[in-house]
Amino acid sequence: MRLDPDAAWSYGHAVPEKKLQNILIPVDFSDTSDLILKQGARLAKQRGATLHVLHVIAQSDLKHYEQTHGAEAAGQVSVQAQNLLTNCLAKLDLDGVEVRKSIVTGDVAECIGREIEESGIDLVVLSAHDSGRKRLGRVAARVVRRARCKVLI
Repeated sequence: MRLDPDAAWSYGHAVPEKKLQNILIPVDFSDTSDLILKQGARLAKQRGATLHVLHVIAQSDLKHYEQTHGAEAAGQVSVQAQNLLTNCLAKLDLDGVEVRKSIVTGDVAECIGREIEESGIDLVVLSAHDSGRKRLGRVAARVVRRARCKVLI
């Protein structure tokens, strides 16, 4: 039996769904995130899908950074994230792939959920683990529970 990534499974039978047009890859600039981004980019290229790459600056992290380094330094966090995201994408073969990058601040799972809804995401690809634990991470668990699209862990 050949597996079709554009099909959903219900009681062991493929159920055709709409074609993958928008793939979301949330990134945190970890090694795992880089691998997921590479796989997501390859999938987007194979499917002719738009690749949405999202980095969320956690509001709690930003407040902590501001308290320890000052408001001016905290203002540079977004600029640094933009540079990191540009560098990550430059390493990939993205010829012919439409890429939409976003950097936002807030609750990570909520921002991912908002991006899913606002951009009509068909598939989210994200890491299962949080801080090296061997179980579904807190953010991944929240995204899986709330997403109204396919989630690839």
